[in-house]
Amino acid sequence: MENNNLQNIEERKNIELSLNLFETELLNDVDSKEKKDFEFIKNKFKKSSVNFAVIGQFKRGKSSFVNALIGDDILPTSVIPLTSVFTIVKYSEVFKAEVFFVNGSVRTISAGELSSYIAESENPANTKQVNYIEIGYPSDFLKYGMNFIDTPGVGSVHLNNTDSTYSFIPKIDAAIFITSPDPAFSDMEMDLLEEVLSVTDKIFFVMNKTDLVDNDELTKVSDYMEKFLRNKFKTIDFVLYKLSSRDALHAKNSMNNDLLRKSGFIDFENDIIRYFKNEKENILYDSVKRQFLNLVNEIEIQINLESKSMLLPVQELNEKQRTLFDDLNYFLEEKNSIVYKVRDDIKKLLFEYQNRLDEIISGVNNEIKSEIGKFESKNKFEKKIKYKKSLNELFVNLIESKIEKIRIILENEIKEKSAVIFRKYADDFNSKINRIYKLTSEIFDMEFKQIYVDYEYSVPSVFDYITYEFKLMFDFDKSRFAVFLPKKLHNKIITEKYVKRIDFTVNYNCGYVIDGIKRRLEKALLGNNAVMREKVVDTIEKIKNVIEKVKDVKENYMAKFDNAVAVLKKKTDALSLIKSNLK
Repeated sequence: MENNNLQNIEERKNIELSLNLFETELLNDVDSKEKKDFEFIKNKFKKSSVNFAVIGQFKRGKSSFVNALIGDDILPTSVIPLTSVFTIVKYSEVFKAEVFFVNGSVRTISAGELSSYIAESENPANTKQVNYIEIGYPSDFLKYGMNFIDTPGVGSVHLNNTDSTYSFIPKIDAAIFITSPDPAFSDMEMDLLEEVLSVTDKIFFVMNKTDLVDNDELTKVSDYMEKFLRNKFKTIDFVLYKLSSRDALHAKNSMNNDLLRKSGFIDFENDIIRYFKNEKENILYDSVKRQFLNLVNEIEIQINLESKSMLLPVQELNEKQRTLFDDLNYFLEEKNSIVYKVRDDIKKLLFEYQNRLDEIISGVNNEIKSEIGKFESKNKFEKKIKYKKSLNELFVNLIESKIEKIRIILENEIKEKSAVIFRKYADDFNSKINRIYKLTSEIFDMEFKQIYVDYEYSVPSVFDYITYEFKLMFDFDKSRFAVFLPKKLHNKIITEKYVKRIDFTVNYNCGYVIDGIKRRLEKALLGNNAVMREKVVDTIEKIKNVIEKVKDVKENYMAKFDNAVAVLKKKTDALSLIKSNLK
């Protein structure tokens, strides 16, 4: 224990020296994004804040889980998608909630106002441009210094905001991975988990909503999950906690210790507190070093490029510049091929769901016909006017409810699969930026280190649909012929006319659903393309600017050459010392 304390003291000292060295020798010469990243790392270290990100798929009960931890129903919960806004919950002596907007402004709000910024129904597609929300709460559990971050569920992110979950992954220190019995796992959850494991292996696995299944089913599902995880991730050691957030919150509010014990939360809370007390400094230092080294590596490539260029004869520098710029121009052209590939993948996805839609429509049409048949059997001797009015109300209600059912099925499934496509799309651009740095390193004989590029990508949110209000082509009920018909025959004819319109009406509405999906996917693709193109262009411009700066010094200001080399040498030495301290 004493050796660990001495080691932690030494590690903290090295990180402090590195931060101070970076601030004095390098900070003034880096760009705004790099300054922002450095300030995040510095503040994290200064505050000794450890971020436990609560991650998982949409509808797994992440917000309910955080509410159960703090013992109060603070975070809005819903069965519909919430906006892609992450919420940081930390200790405070009194309740406090602040909304941090994309434009940099901050607003203090009450607990009752939280849903107006988080809930999709009150902040559709994040039109209020919320960056994140920070909540301070007087919970004994939070006193230990853990920050819990309620992340947007994958598969429920929104068009006008970035996928906060993925873009926040590089900044997390530890994760609580939330799943639930039905369904056990999705491909998107596995992709998310692999991404988190690339950053940290400090993960708690939680199966939430255990109150929804009986003991036998719970045993089967938990055994399957544990076996699946051990086969999928052989190198990680874990415990699968089986919890009920709903029971835990109810138990804490009603002071029901038996129910709290049954919910599984007592063991989980004790374990995570014990783990945090023992590992807090290790978690913090590992996270700070990882993020700091990534920043230093990216800056080092630029400084090494400048240093190497300074030492080259002008003619050789010009030759390398031509070679590099020709290849970089190829990268600029090649990026369009990624866009075409993504567009093809989206087309294939929509084609797949066009066939899926035909199956769904067929089933829905049969359901509506069955309901109308039951209505006719029960009301065939009803008065003509009342029968027609009641049938029309039933028809419209059935159409609206069934189309809503189709919309939800398509929305949830396509959101999940399109997010995988856009995720791969972002990874391709990430790889491309690393290839640009690698190419530059090879041409200028520099050591190459992989850079983790923060990417942000958006996927479609709630899709539009329009309810088609059914109207008969002519008013049969008022024709002279209808007056003389018996009620049973009259009502049967009216019913047949409605039944004949089912296929058209359902298809008409589904056309709006699919058209809405197509529009949003295309808009998302254009938006993502603009963001990714900007990242590639920005990376290339940084490299070009470094070389042009060197050429300007070498060709026009030879008197300042020695000074420029000396400055670069000082920066290089500073970077080497920082990296040495962080290892």
